[in-house]
Amino acid sequence: MRKRKVYIAGPLFSYAEQCFNINLAASLKKKLPHINFILPQKHAKRIAKKSNFTKNMFWYCINSIQRADLLLCLLDGPDVDSGTAIEMGYAYACKKPIIGFRSDFRSSEDQGMNLMVSHVCSVLLWMPSNQKNSDKYISTLVLAIRRILKIAK
Repeated sequence: MRKRKVYIAGPLFSYAEQCFNINLAASLKKKLPHINFILPQKHAKRIAKKSNFTKNMFWYCINSIQRADLLLCLLDGPDVDSGTAIEMGYAYACKKPIIGFRSDFRSSEDQGMNLMVSHVCSVLLWMPSNQKNSDKYISTLVLAIRRILKIAK
């Protein structure tokens, strides 16, 4: 059986965002060791000094989304990261399942985000932030991933 792939989409520009993405992928990998979690920031780090960085990065993301079985999209912030929104739209057009995850406690519009973003999600998880329940975030995400990919416990 081939290894399933989950593409993690979300902002990756600040140190805090990069750390969150890495920690999220590592926590999920502990619970779902048979899944390959794709973090675009890892590829970006490998090619950062190359002259064709932006073109290479764009195509890496597009190709990774095409090969992914599922997208896990981080939707925090006053407005969803524009790159994440594009990745979601592309994945939706490719008929890929999308799990939207929001820990931001701000609310407006539809569960704190634009309705075009929230409505492409196969599953939308909104769990306002609280460091005490970080294990609950991971458990909830693991259950959603298992359910969508039809993976038994």
